Amino acid sequence: MKTLYVLRHGQTDWNRWNLLQGITNTALNDSGTRQARLAKTYIDTLPVKEIYSSPLSRAVLTGLIATQGRDLPVHIEKGLHERDFGRFEATGPNHRPLPEHIKTFADLEKEEGFDGETTEEAGKRFEKTLIEIAEKAESDDLLLVSHGGVICAYLEYYYQSHHIPYTQADVTIPNCSVSTFTYDGELHIKQIGYNDYLNQKDC
Repeated sequence: MKTLYVLRHGQTDWNRWNLLQGITNTALNDSGTRQARLAKTYIDTLPVKEIYSSPLSRAVLTGLIATQGRDLPVHIEKGLHERDFGRFEATGPNHRPLPEHIKTFADLEKEEGFDGETTEEAGKRFEKTLIEIAEKAESDDLLLVSHGGVICAYLEYYYQSHHIPYTQADVTIPNCSVSTFTYDGELHIKQIGYNDYLNQKDC
């Protein structure tokens, strides 16, 4: 059985400004770097032998900081990248605000001209990537660094396809939190959004 520890990247300025980042390549801010160092205190307790990361720099740097001293290469996996929001990237409450009737990602997907990934598309892509990594990895304990939007999309897709009721709290993934999955021919959710190692001011 493989265990996949999925680490969301640390905070960026776009996170702080509540902008949709998507596949835009934004950098960690000071808080994000600090979060990654705190995440390292937890990652150090895990028997991780292989590291995989989204190609976006905020994920790669988070992975490098959180595994510093392990002397393990970071394998870049395109399928771990953030959900693509198309022309709606860089929208937010105080910059290019969305129309008032758009409250959720489901509303966004219905908007005329939406050219990004739907929740189902992003969820299926992420699931496929997790399975591919689990099946090719030589080790049983893996660290994957990814993004909040695509992890949430996968969780929604998983709960819906398994007919499991869920609330917003079940698909909330804070910056630099770890969600744990196992793979034994099928993916199983073990823990979502663990971040007890972060100080309240760092969340």
